[in-house]
Parts: sequence; structure tokens; C-alpha cells
Amino acid sequence: MSFLQKLSSLVSDKKDGDYMLALDIGTESVRAAIFSIEGGERNKLKAVVCGVGGMTMAASEGKESFVAEVVEVCRLAKKEAENMAGLEVSRAIVEMSGQSLKCSTALVSYDRKNASETIDLSEIKNIVQKSQWRAFDDLRKREAEECGLAETEIKLVDGLITNVKIDGYRVSDPIGFEGKEITLTIFNIYTSLIYLDLLRRLKKALGVEIVASIPAFFAVENALAENVFKTANLSEVSGIFIDCGVGATDVVVSHQEIIEGPKTICFGGRTFTRRLASQLQLKDEDAERLKKKYSEDQVSSLVKRKMAEILASSLKMWLGGVGATLKSFSFLSSFPSLILVTGGGGIPILLKKALESRGWQEGLNFLQATRVKVLKLSDIPDVEDKTDLLDDYSDVGLSALINFGLRLRREKSTLNSILARIIRLLQA
Repeated sequence: MSFLQKLSSLVSDKKDGDYMLALDIGTESVRAAIFSIEGGERNKLKAVVCGVGGMTMAASEGKESFVAEVVEVCRLAKKEAENMAGLEVSRAIVEMSGQSLKCSTALVSYDRKNASETIDLSEIKNIVQKSQWRAFDDLRKREAEECGLAETEIKLVDGLITNVKIDGYRVSDPIGFEGKEITLTIFNIYTSLIYLDLLRRLKKALGVEIVASIPAFFAVENALAENVFKTANLSEVSGIFIDCGVGATDVVVSHQEIIEGPKTICFGGRTFTRRLASQLQLKDEDAERLKKKYSEDQVSSLVKRKMAEILASSLKMWLGGVGATLKSFSFLSSFPSLILVTGGGGIPILLKKALESRGWQEGLNFLQATRVKVLKLSDIPDVEDKTDLLDDYSDVGLSALINFGLRLRREKSTLNSILARIIRLLQA
């Protein structure tokens, strides 16, 4: 059973008093939230947050203590959220940022020998199997070449089929149709051995069933699909997602049915913090508080101008990293014009102004003039925070993960049931 089906079953069978854990694992911190799924106005479901927890991490990837510390920090964050909510949870959805969980979309075409015969279940199983094997083989080869990993170290976590076309026409289910060419859009979530070990140890240490493990941006994309992109079909989402965290910035491109990333820039909000601290002779924690006050419009216009001057060179370097990273998405000849910014590492308003400049876009072909939107909690629908502790900028990803349980409540899909069984075989 794929995570989409498990989640659908979970939500469909929910009774009053059922609660779940949303766990947002960043590169240097963990945020946890306990929420329930309840009926709202006009029988529309909503997620209600009743407990929040958070912890920072010191260990970095590559150190022997890395996995153990992440697991322990997640356990403590979960406990803090449970203490606030006054209950324990046994099910969780997890999102991870950076290079921990990555995704790749493949468009795989299959030519049928007998175009006039209707497609039956047996044939579609065969087509999905061959298509997924081809997609995973290509994914492993590309990832091994780019990251220097052995192909055997690249492991599938989950996947889904986001689009099906027969002779160029979209269908929801190909069974019963005729046609020559079937094209599947397959979205695969994958990881390396170290993060697969992390997920397994996390499940044991937290004593929970992990219903879904997804890249952080994927929850955001799903939460915004209908309200921002006006579609329920992920293959129609088109945008650039930029998540500026404390130590790094993740870039994901979703365009023309393809979703790729994240690709990571080793430049995050800490650089801005240290620049402010150095120039204004502040402690790092005071500089961090100043950044937050700027984001909340709690500093004077004079202070804003001074901060913008101090950070100008750092913003230019960050923009250079964004531009270079986008150029590495070699599968695209042009880029979508909408840029969505998340994360509490930087100063969102300054990042927006920087991205709205034109100099960094040299050598990049955008379909239209770029538009930049900084995401806030209010952009994530159907989530009610009774704790009033979710941060307007840094907790957008966590809020989107909470929303994930609502946005992906779909009817069971024959194709994704088939794909789930194939993925289990490939995971063995």
C-alpha cells in the first residue's frame, strides 16, 4: 500500500480523538506538531494543531553521531509536543529537507502491439512494472554520476503516478481504453542508505507507524496546488520553490510535468546572521532576533535601510548561488515565472526584493517576467493552530505537512496500488 493510500485510509477511518504527529526534520532543527483531523464548515475537513515542540541539532551529516542525534532530537521534540497536547500518538508523517529525501519525475512511454485491443488489468500491470524499472534505473545512474554514490546505495522510499496519457490524451484510469502509446508520469521519492537507516531507527525510537515520508517541498506543493496553481493535478503545477534554511538553501523546479530536486546551496540564514552580528557588533542570538523583528515589520525604516546595506553583498552571493543552481537543471530550456520562497533562515522580505532584481537572471530563460511570493502560514489552507506557536515564516513547511493529510485524501488508485507493489520489490 502506497503512502497515499495509507493516508487516504487513515483519514477516511478517522474517529473523534484520533491524533497524528507531523515531524519536520531540517538540516539543523526539528519541529513537531500534534494534530487531529476534524470536520469544519460545510463538512469540510480541517487539521487542528494542539501541541508543538522543537529542538536544535549540533551534529552534521558524515559524523558517526549524526543519525543517533537526529533520532534523539526527534524523540524529544515529539515528547514536547505530546506533553503540550496531553496525549501520545502512534502515527506520524515525516518530511525532510536538504539532500535527505529527493525526488525525480520520469515520463515513460510504452508502445502497445495491438492498439485496437482494450487495455486490461494484466496489461497495465506489465506496463507499470516495465516503466518503473526503466525510471528507477535511469534515476540511479544519474544520481550515482552526480553524487558519486554506488547505484546500490540509492533506495526508493515511495512513489506515485501523477499523470497518464493514451495517444496524447489524459485519462484517469487507462483500463478499458484503446490506443497505441501509453505515457506515464512517475514521481519517485528516493534516498541514500544513511537516511533510510535514519527512517528505520526513527520509527523504532518514536514507537510510531510512519504513514508517509516525503521531501519538505512536496508538502508545500500539495498544499498550494488548488489555491495558488488552481489545479488538483500535480503534473500541472509550475513553479520554482526556494527554501532558505539556517545552514543551506534548497531549490526545486516543478515544470512541464517534471519535478526535480532539491538541489542544495551551502548558503543559508546563518550567513546573514553572522554578517549582521559582525557589522553591528552583536551576539549571534541578538542578530537572529533582529532578523525576526525585520521579518515581522517591527524595526524602523532607518534600521531596515541599514540592514539592507549590510547584507547587500551576502544577498548578491546568495542570488549567484540560486542562479547557478537553476542552470544545473539541464533538462529545462525555460523556467516557470513564479518563484515561491519559504523558510525562516533568511529575511523573507529581503530575499523577495533580491529575487525581483534582474541581474541574477542572466543566462536563464523565463517564460514570463518573474513573480516572487513569500509564503506565510495563511497561504496553507485548512490548518487551525490552537497553540498559536507556529511561526509565520519558518513553520510554513510544518503547516504544509499537517495539511498533507487533508490534501491527499483521494480515492484508491489502481495504478498506484500496482506501483506500490513494484516499489516494495525494488526496495528488497
